[in-house]
Amino acid sequence: MANFSITTTTKKSPEEVCAYLADMTNAANWDPGVVAARRLDEGELKVGSQFEVGLKAAGQSFTLTYTLVEYEPPNHLVLSSENAFIISRDTVTIALDEQGATTVTYSAELNGKGVASVLEPLWKYAITTLGNHAASGFLEQFGA
Repeated sequence: MANFSITTTTKKSPEEVCAYLADMTNAANWDPGVVAARRLDEGELKVGSQFEVGLKAAGQSFTLTYTLVEYEPPNHLVLSSENAFIISRDTVTIALDEQGATTVTYSAELNGKGVASVLEPLWKYAITTLGNHAASGFLEQFGA
């Protein structure tokens, strides 16, 4: 299993941050590994909303379909994706701190499946590298 986590604070409201991060079409604005994203359904964001996300890593392009599997605005959301090679789970927690700023923690967990599971050290390196790049954009977007 490979993990990545980042925590930051912002002056944006928990409602604004939660809605923005739950809508994966925004990921291309802050995650340089995301080259394109589109919503596959319509209407309000809810458990079951799906997004097709185009990614580029290590010179390879691939597409994952993410599903909003938990959505408890404005404090919690989980997006999940699974294909023949990986299971990805992104968890976001949002809370007001004692000074009234919004604290955001974004955690990603990546597990290899089948043949890909033997490449566990590479997954750890990849998620750390991609996570560090995404963290820069995340902090620019949400940092105080």
